[in-house]
Amino acid sequence: MQYAGEPPVEPDLYKWSELVSAGAIKSGRPWHNAQYYKKWMEETGFEDVVEKRFFWPTSPWAKGEYYKAIAAYFPADLLKGAEGLSLKVLKALDWTAEEVQAFVPGVKRDLKDTSIHAYFPM
Repeated sequence: MQYAGEPPVEPDLYKWSELVSAGAIKSGRPWHNAQYYKKWMEETGFEDVVEKRFFWPTSPWAKGEYYKAIAAYFPADLLKGAEGLSLKVLKALDWTAEEVQAFVPGVKRDLKDTSIHAYFPM
């Protein structure tokens, strides 16, 4: 997750992002590999590889019709999947189900907060 401007480090969303990233790395499935896909495909022998980069806001804070449309769907997916995803990934950091279930409501609250200008690069 990235931010437009300085990241607010107090919200649970920021903490969650850092934790799930660390948990994914510890479990051997880092989430930041997309930045290497083009290079890896070219090294494998693919030619004329085209990479398109996008960002998906976590709430409808971004301006423009396109980003408002993305913000209508992407956060809804995150809200539905946050607990299950967190249960799986934070297990690698030795979190209990009870700890995750106590933490996730704050993450969901922050996903709805338009003052947090967070986005996922795609």
